[in-house]
Amino acid sequence: MACLDDESIDRLQHFKNRPFKSLRRGYDNDGPDILNLPKGKCVPGRIYRKECRLCYCDVNGKLGCGPSKRTQCNRTPKFTSALTPNDVRPSISYEDSFRLPMLPHSAAECVPGTSYMVRCNTCLCLWNGNLLCDKLYCLYEEDIHTAKAKKMSGSPCKKTDRVEETLSNRCIRCSCVKNKTQCRYLYGCVMPKRHKQHAGSKIGLSFNTKKDMCVPHSKYTLDCNTCYCEPDGGLRCTLKTCLNYQQAAHLQEQSKYLEKHGL
Repeated sequence: MACLDDESIDRLQHFKNRPFKSLRRGYDNDGPDILNLPKGKCVPGRIYRKECRLCYCDVNGKLGCGPSKRTQCNRTPKFTSALTPNDVRPSISYEDSFRLPMLPHSAAECVPGTSYMVRCNTCLCLWNGNLLCDKLYCLYEEDIHTAKAKKMSGSPCKKTDRVEETLSNRCIRCSCVKNKTQCRYLYGCVMPKRHKQHAGSKIGLSFNTKKDMCVPHSKYTLDCNTCYCEPDGGLRCTLKTCLNYQQAAHLQEQSKYLEKHGL
């Protein structure tokens, strides 16, 4: 068993004294999430109350406010985890969202006061480095083509059929094999319109579970969870706990320390 000096024991006690329940909000919280409107310049990434509205301070120290809701005066959430970007700043257009810088996941490092895209969701970087994101189910365009290719496959055909002309598009190629149509997605292909909007990237599409149906046989993501669309349109999702930046950074710090001391 490894021997620990006084400093190491104090460090372990420091980790032990941090309650696990704080993972739900993250570490390094310096006061409440939502503050009253300051008299001076706002802090980038902070969320403030302005009468019945909530406002977000951008990287330049400029406030942008969400819609006015009279009920919000008495029902303002205490923590930002109950909000989305549209609650705290003016909404942006679909076209403008494609101009935002992209991050790979919700625990990625970001610049406070800056807006980002994480798959199909717009996100705001808060003062503590955590992201406040939309909560949309995201479908990659390649999954749309894969599902469509699967649906197009299996019908009877003849070798003389001009299958490629009648069934294919730029991202799907079909052929006739043993009198059956077989179609496949061309990996990495992006349709021209989306390629022009965001060249070289995978574009995430989303759907509203209250209004729309998912695409059968397709795969969606909701933060760090993966969802599969069943043939009947039902959605089956994993139930993993998704970490934010503060939580991931703390666990990484803890892991490095324990590894260093052979624990």
